[in-house]
Amino acid sequence: MDFEYDLSVMGLGSVIGLYSLVQSTDKSFQFNVSPNWRTPNDLKRLFSIPDNKIFVNVVNRPISTDFSNSLCDNAKVFSPYIKAGTPKKNKPCIGIALAGDTDFARLVYLNKSQNIDLNLIPSKYSYGRQDIDKIIELSIDAGYDIITLNSSNTNLDEKFYLINNLCDCVIGLESGVAHLAHCLTVPVIMFPWKGNNILPMIMHLDSKTYFLKENEINEWTVDTLIDTIRQLYNGNGNNHFLKNPTIDFDSLLVPHGLREFIQANIKELKLGGIVKP
Repeated sequence: MDFEYDLSVMGLGSVIGLYSLVQSTDKSFQFNVSPNWRTPNDLKRLFSIPDNKIFVNVVNRPISTDFSNSLCDNAKVFSPYIKAGTPKKNKPCIGIALAGDTDFARLVYLNKSQNIDLNLIPSKYSYGRQDIDKIIELSIDAGYDIITLNSSNTNLDEKFYLINNLCDCVIGLESGVAHLAHCLTVPVIMFPWKGNNILPMIMHLDSKTYFLKENEINEWTVDTLIDTIRQLYNGNGNNHFLKNPTIDFDSLLVPHGLREFIQANIKELKLGGIVKP
């Protein structure tokens, strides 16, 4: 292995970003992880990443957080998403991702706050039941069945299967599920962050994503939804950075700990690793 790091527990999107970066170079990595964290090995298997590219070493000792903390969710700014699945249109369902787990989904949709420290609620939640009900209304009117992707009891393999085989589009918050949809070439319609729609665009450099403005969804009709999904399948998302590409590390919030590695190991810097036709 060319590099070896301890990898402490991170969100699904962060691991997808890291693996996307590694896959876009000719270097190999060993990541040491704790025994009870399955995501690194599950992703390797689902995306058929060989051991001679990424080796996940399960160790029974404390794992340093230094490397994980240095990534800041932005490891893949100049790398394409890892890919799997078979891209296809006209699937029967809309996937709705309200929150990262069951408890937060209960809070967002049902206003139930048991099992949640309200001081830990992410400030990015700028939507509520009215917005979600609008999505359900539009999806039903467009002829879709609805799948929710919030349950803590649904594992990564199951989410992979549902998105890849059944979801024509995923609608919801900025999350690991959205990153997974990008990897499976499934369009995403993303609720805005409260007061900040720039950072999600940097984190989701995907041409099949539409970033909603605050309260915009309430103005949509069923025709808007159908046309937006059609446009996204054609790669006509509205990411500001992909429409106005830059390679400025500071404006793209590229983690300082990765800048030297990126410059040395990615031959040609293209935003999101996307090569224009």
